[in-house]
Amino acid sequence: MEGPEVIKRRQFIKTAVAAGTVTGLAAGTAEAHKPALRTRYNLKPDLLRVGMVGLGPYSHAMAYTQAINEPELPPRTNMEVVAVWGREDGYLSSFKGSDTWKQKRMAELGNYMSIEKFKNTLGVQNIVKDYEKMVKLVDAVFIMDPPDALNLARPFIEARKPVFINRPVAWNIKDAREIVRLAKEYDCPLITGSCVPWMNEFQVAKSRIDPEKVQHYYIDGSTANFGSYMPHILETAQMLVGGKVIRCSTHGVTWPADEDPLSIPPVMTHLEYEKTADDREAVIGVASTWFGQPYRNWAKVHLDRDVVEQGVFWEGDRGVDHDEHLWLPFLRVIGRTFETDRSPEDGDYILNKVSTMLMAHKSGAEGGRPVGIDEIESHSLPRYETEKA
Repeated sequence: MEGPEVIKRRQFIKTAVAAGTVTGLAAGTAEAHKPALRTRYNLKPDLLRVGMVGLGPYSHAMAYTQAINEPELPPRTNMEVVAVWGREDGYLSSFKGSDTWKQKRMAELGNYMSIEKFKNTLGVQNIVKDYEKMVKLVDAVFIMDPPDALNLARPFIEARKPVFINRPVAWNIKDAREIVRLAKEYDCPLITGSCVPWMNEFQVAKSRIDPEKVQHYYIDGSTANFGSYMPHILETAQMLVGGKVIRCSTHGVTWPADEDPLSIPPVMTHLEYEKTADDREAVIGVASTWFGQPYRNWAKVHLDRDVVEQGVFWEGDRGVDHDEHLWLPFLRVIGRTFETDRSPEDGDYILNKVSTMLMAHKSGAEGGRPVGIDEIESHSLPRYETEKA
């Protein structure tokens, strides 16, 4: 007998389908050791060949590859991952802490960086040692190590291979500007960011919100560390309410500016937006993160006359429903971008995502003082995932 949570989830899916926000829902569960359905039924669709560049601690390369290349199901996107690259040092230099903790962290991430799994379980044909050589192997690419996004993306942009860059896009505003400039110069499709704003639930919420009527909002989400999880929250707010963030103040940061602890304490960011009209006050937002709770994101957006509240909750272990809930909505948007050469974002939107992250982080690192958009030119996000706050 199914519990109330399952029934509630299925009822939402029906509602979302009716609203036109959910497509291609897959059914059933995968069982180990069965021949892949693509082989069993000779399924050979004309899929886009994509590569995953980067397996670092901020990467979703394994999760995205699993959702795209799931061997027990017919293709659920218009893509197939055919190539993977990761740093030969295993990303050990990306961690800062005791040797015991670093080795433990590397072991925890081993499954997400497993070349054997990419190749033998998920059918990735090419494990490359030089990411630039991937240009000839793929139709489009996922750049999954945002600290090095500019260098990693450059050869693909110059070859006009459509590019996705994982959140938070770039570690400083100069790199972000250069990425946007290159994409424009080479007329290369570019899409960036987090999967969370594209969840079906938030797309339903977005359909109910008129950005011109937003007064203020509160958005809350789970976190592990700042650089990896804060974009999920800030980008969801940006998609729901629009506008340009011009000032942030962040409270709760108690660690050095160049470190990013894996289990940060609660953090809250106050966001001020650019005024859009003389007869309206500037939009004000609050974003908070909480560690040690079940994964969740929810938003409460106050309009002139009502409140839009929308909750999103993680639904257990990886599987078909989890993929449809979390990964696949965004992957299908990425796939459409690759296929149509049309990005859902413009350069200003991408740059404000990066600017907001930098303002929020700089403020927290400097005791919570308000930081404006004109103060981030020399600021960078933290370079190390660290042991503790």
